[in-house]
Amino acid sequence: MNAVNPETVVNNPETIPEPASQTTANVITLSSPDAWLDLARQYDQFCQTNNREKKLAIVGFAPTRDLAPYYDETWDIWGLNDLHNQIPRYSRWFDIHTVENIETDVVAGRTTAMARKCQVNEAAIEKMGISGLSKLNCPVYMQERNERVPWSVRYPLTEMLAFWQAKGLTGSRYLTNSISYMVAYALFEGAVTGRQWTQINIYGVDMAVGDEYIAQRPSCEYWIGIAEGMGVKVFIPNASDLCKTTFLYAWEVSRQKAYEDKLNQIQKDAMTRLSALSQQQAEIARLINHAEAHIGIVGEMKKVWSNLDTKVGPPPA
Repeated sequence: MNAVNPETVVNNPETIPEPASQTTANVITLSSPDAWLDLARQYDQFCQTNNREKKLAIVGFAPTRDLAPYYDETWDIWGLNDLHNQIPRYSRWFDIHTVENIETDVVAGRTTAMARKCQVNEAAIEKMGISGLSKLNCPVYMQERNERVPWSVRYPLTEMLAFWQAKGLTGSRYLTNSISYMVAYALFEGAVTGRQWTQINIYGVDMAVGDEYIAQRPSCEYWIGIAEGMGVKVFIPNASDLCKTTFLYAWEVSRQKAYEDKLNQIQKDAMTRLSALSQQQAEIARLINHAEAHIGIVGEMKKVWSNLDTKVGPPPA
């Protein structure tokens, strides 16, 4: 879809049909609190009219994002945060953080001051944060409609939580990261339109290491389980750590023990080499200090004892 008006979405009738909830053909008012529902119904009707399966690719920042089906138009592609600067195609966008967080996320290098400190050029700065979101030409789901982002759409958190709570989900509020919000919303959207996604692929979401991911990964895996329980086929690249374990608990104890022993030995050998190198480093530092002391001593001897810092003149007449 291409925006032609900041207040409305005007679609090509040959590409995307009128949503069922609209009385004005081909127009969705993004400032409406129910814009998310109109967009959901519009896409659902588009898939029905074109006899397409509803296939979704959710894309994150990790390297497996390169595997996403950007050039297959039968896939709806959802991205997040500042990733729009790094992928070739996307259908919808998500930045569910507060505006303050979007503008001050120094981890992502999105603040102007941080970007300049990192020597990011001005053109790149304009593509970050709210400024970057304002230039997107697709629906941008945010906590609230933002006038600085023409395509912004209110993320229907209240409605979605009520839906999942009514379903009796024990983890209806188990949303610890953006990907979880995206998966949970996709399933919610499929339910309210009456046609669920047939497949959801998740690329660029590894969550392999780091304290932040330790808290985030289980939530993501929970919503993947909900998706599969609802009959949605989910694909995760082999390189991602999501929903993977090296060994089956209890059944593969001997294999796990052998693997752990191997890793422990590798670690022990590395620590031994590090200790030896540290000792060598200490000896080199001692020798450097010794040489520097010699240089200093000789310099003082030249000045004090040998008077080599003065010139010897001719004897007096």
